[in-house]
Amino acid sequence: MTALSNLVLLCTHHHLVMHKEEWEVTITDGFPLFRPPPWIPGGPRRNQVHRIDLPMSA
Repeated sequence: MTALSNLVLLCTHHHLVMHKEEWEVTITDGFPLFRPPPWIPGGPRRNQVHRIDLPMSA
């Protein structure tokens, strides 16, 4: 179900990458956490540009 509380804004390029490479996005404490597919190293990621108080991984 689509709701404003679970939306993440992405540019066209990253929207396509999310679907093509099967990334998973979860909302934690109101902020997105991006989990790459198993073949992409690095683990979960957060964009810290606007929220430096958030850790890079969960």
